[in-house]
Amino acid sequence: MKNNILKYSLTVLFSILYISVGFVSVYHAIYFFSLSNTNWLAVILACAFEIGQAAILFYLLVTKDRKNWLPWVLMIVLTLVQILGNVYSSYMYMMINNTELISYFTDSVLFYLQDPDPKVNQVMISYITGAILPIVSLCMTSMVVNVSGVNIEGDEEKQNLEDEVRF
Repeated sequence: MKNNILKYSLTVLFSILYISVGFVSVYHAIYFFSLSNTNWLAVILACAFEIGQAAILFYLLVTKDRKNWLPWVLMIVLTLVQILGNVYSSYMYMMINNTELISYFTDSVLFYLQDPDPKVNQVMISYITGAILPIVSLCMTSMVVNVSGVNIEGDEEKQNLEDEVRF
């Protein structure tokens, strides 16, 4: 009973995080894909990448195939594209709207970067703000898959033995 509540709570928390990151990533990916596509194609591509990531997540949660590494490769590739889109959009937003606030962050957090070119600080900030959520989402995916009982690296007999020992 206690394990079921824990699994349910983690799944709900992960879902909230995943949906939040998904909305931000779709918005950022639209700008990213607009670099080389018309706006309507950029919207389709951004949504397709998010749907693909959700499909891979559900596959990982449902499947019992422990030797298949391809879904994790796809998840990593899609996460890297999310990171690129978020970094690009964050940098673009800073350049257009918020350049006067950058000094507060660089003075308090990036004080060790004594580069005369302020763009170095802006790029660092865009990587920090653009990369953290997709990486957290990918790590949470791995945690939820492990908690849900899908044992990717282990042996099924070992998992059954561990389950018997717990009871």
